[in-house]
Amino acid sequence: MCRAPLTANIAIVGGSISGLACAYALGRSGHSVHVFEKCPQRHSRSAGIRVPPNMQKLFVEWGIEKELEKASVARRSDMYGMADDEYQGFLHWQADVLREAGGEFSTMRWDELVRLIDRSRSIRRGKDHRPVLEFADRTTYTSDVVVGADGSKSRLREIVDRHMHVSDVPRHHNRVDIAVYSIIVPVEKLERDPDFRKRIDAGRFTVWMGDRKWLIGYPVKKSTEYSIHAYFYGEEVEDFDGWSCTVPTSNIDFTGCHEMFPRIFSESPTALKSKYIDTHVEDWVDASGRIVLVGEAAHPTKPCCIHSASLVTEDAVVLGTLFERLAHREQIPQLLEAFWELRQNRCHIVHTSELASSTMLSLPPGEDREARDANFRLSSMEETWDEDKLLEQWDVIAAVFGYHARESAEDWWIKWGKLDPRALTVPMNLPVTLEIRQE
Repeated sequence: MCRAPLTANIAIVGGSISGLACAYALGRSGHSVHVFEKCPQRHSRSAGIRVPPNMQKLFVEWGIEKELEKASVARRSDMYGMADDEYQGFLHWQADVLREAGGEFSTMRWDELVRLIDRSRSIRRGKDHRPVLEFADRTTYTSDVVVGADGSKSRLREIVDRHMHVSDVPRHHNRVDIAVYSIIVPVEKLERDPDFRKRIDAGRFTVWMGDRKWLIGYPVKKSTEYSIHAYFYGEEVEDFDGWSCTVPTSNIDFTGCHEMFPRIFSESPTALKSKYIDTHVEDWVDASGRIVLVGEAAHPTKPCCIHSASLVTEDAVVLGTLFERLAHREQIPQLLEAFWELRQNRCHIVHTSELASSTMLSLPPGEDREARDANFRLSSMEETWDEDKLLEQWDVIAAVFGYHARESAEDWWIKWGKLDPRALTVPMNLPVTLEIRQE
């Protein structure tokens, strides 16, 4: 880790995982960071989250890997039918392959991960810890850089994405609407259920596949709690803001599903309801080269997926690594443009992979579904692993789990960043003034 020759004053809008991770990474790089968050009770409810190897190795570099010892570890996914709970087969990530990718596959609570990153001493908040986004008195805050980490409904996106209001620019890759219901239930309660208790395993994910719906469960909090996400395609996703929306679990329609699912969800009176609409953000950096979008503001991701947290953590590491080289304010637009170049394709690859996996798990009856189930049944018959099979599995996951965010940024700097750190036609020494008003 290096500390930048020039200390920049950086304002981060959004205090969730994305914003806090950026604050941590930029603070480690020697910059003065302030985080502004409008929701003081943002972490009052939680859901489970997965920490794959590409994210875990970044935590090791940050020196907070000890905290991951409290997380649960899962390498295998057992597959069942959502209608009849019939076993279909399994997927198993081998320990050697995961270690080669950089770490284990861990699970934890979302609020635990937020608190873990939030402990960083490099994060400083506004005066009296007041959430600046709530101010109604025309309060302004001046900084060199503004980082928009304000989520999938980002207000800064309207400023940054110059194509947002152009009618002939597609806003959706493919119109996909997904509603996700998430609960966390004590394991001791689930063990009392005659059907579900057979499916609880401390070292495994359990997946149920249905018709345009699917469900996944996994242990968290040292296997004392169990996180469950239910995905429904095509369900109306009314206008609400991510984690802040809770709905009665009695309202979830489990028609056509095994009878244990409404029983299990009734163990929690409410569920967190998240939505996903496949949206494309063209511009991540504004015309001035001083405001940048990160995380869900830049690349909205399917809620509660494998890489929900890892992609935004990678964003933070790439941004922090690039800003270790900041020697002149004239470099800022160049570094932010490099961030966009490095992250856009990576996020698109992972995003496409996540949607493909979700589609595969929710196939309607037909030939594709029969072929999928046959492949799972075949995998359950092959328990032995030789070198060829290990290499084959590595080839499958290397591009996703083997990616290293810091190395990606360092490679860019060696190839391009050193050429001319002042290579701009117009000097930009003036700071940005961020004005946030309560409408």
